[in-house]
Amino acid sequence: MSKFKEDLEIGGEFESRLCTLLQKRYPTATRIGSSFADFDIFIAETGKKIECKYDKRASETGNIFIELMSNDNSSGIFKSKADYYYIDTGRKLYCVPLIKLFECIILKNIKPSTHAVDNGNFEMEMTGCIVPIKTLEPFCIQIQETLMKMN
Repeated sequence: MSKFKEDLEIGGEFESRLCTLLQKRYPTATRIGSSFADFDIFIAETGKKIECKYDKRASETGNIFIELMSNDNSSGIFKSKADYYYIDTGRKLYCVPLIKLFECIILKNIKPSTHAVDNGNFEMEMTGCIVPIKTLEPFCIQIQETLMKMN
């Protein structure tokens, strides 16, 4: 299995686990699936939209990569219609409102950088901001233990 497919499967697992957690408080929370790129989970009770990101390297690097563009096209937070981003690092789960994510990047003057990424079929360029976890934490509305402890 390619690294890209493996990462995609792990991301799907995170979406499922987060949706199950959210359903304890909001029974209508529904995972939208990969065919709808604007957000991953919709909560009918509140009308809120959730974006899920699993960044397993964050626990090693102390940073989270926040995507802005892919191959010169808007993506990530530039394209998202989510109200909240849930970011799991394999150690902690962070919930940050999308507006606060922008605020963090702007107020902390975090400059974007571009990286070559091999997605398994072809190489693409990904532009985003490398945000230190400690810098992001004050902008989060909730921080808890990871949902992605792998047995």
